Amino acid sequence: MTAHRWLVANAASLHLDPTRIAVGGNSAGGLPVRVLSYHLDDHGIEDVPSIAAGVSYTGVGGDYWLEDIEPGDPPHFMLWNEDDPSHPFEGARPFIARLESERIPLECIHGPGGNVVKFHDFEVAPGVTVLDRAVEFLYFHLFVAPDIDIKPGSDRNPINPMSRGVIPVAILGSDTFDVAEVDATTLTFGPDGAAAAHNAGFHHEDVNDDGFSDLVSHYRAEETGIALGDDGACLNGETLDGTAFQECGRITAVPNGCGLGFELVLLLPALTLLTRRNQRYKSPASS
Repeated sequence: MTAHRWLVANAASLHLDPTRIAVGGNSAGGLPVRVLSYHLDDHGIEDVPSIAAGVSYTGVGGDYWLEDIEPGDPPHFMLWNEDDPSHPFEGARPFIARLESERIPLECIHGPGGNVVKFHDFEVAPGVTVLDRAVEFLYFHLFVAPDIDIKPGSDRNPINPMSRGVIPVAILGSDTFDVAEVDATTLTFGPDGAAAAHNAGFHHEDVNDDGFSDLVSHYRAEETGIALGDDGACLNGETLDGTAFQECGRITAVPNGCGLGFELVLLLPALTLLTRRNQRYKSPASS
């Protein structure tokens, strides 16, 4: 934590972007990777800046503090040897399952043999080492992965979870990301992973007038799982080459625009019943 604080504090003099810092560790070094990536803010330590991505070579397993891991947390790249006697792969399964359930981008490579496989000499494809894949993973998530804009044109992004309307979400194109590389059929939005509302509802539009084409999709509010009081929501998807991404944005989840009309709709059946009863028991004199 001290080293990370120092790095962020001196980012300007080191010509670094403090929002694009990743952390990596091997064996026991995997523990601080997990703590820095997923657990600090949930245990009262809020003065440590966020990590952008994590890389581990064993050491991040265990079923502790799994509830701390939630959408919007950093993506993770891990190498774990199948027959490592010091760090059995079974110990990593709860951690992996939690990342997957929260749809956090994860690439897990299983190395053969015991604890002798290293990043620089184990090939995952001809001529491609684990180190090469780790660098590609970090480059994508630190420098390429797109930003999103929930309800383009709105600052507060108000969402009524009880509405039957749709929520537009734009993946923003840039000089480093071409939205044509997105597999639109993989996109889901919100805690419940709602699929796009319209099969042919994806369209390209420059929503922020920056000269780059953006990809806009729509999601039914009632299918997203967004609840009253939520202040953020995430879009998950993959690029055409299968690289997963998760991008999140701020929202204001309130029963927006319901007002008196909403309450009247709820009361209408009861009012109708009372009116009928009143008419049924009217005395002849009052007719």
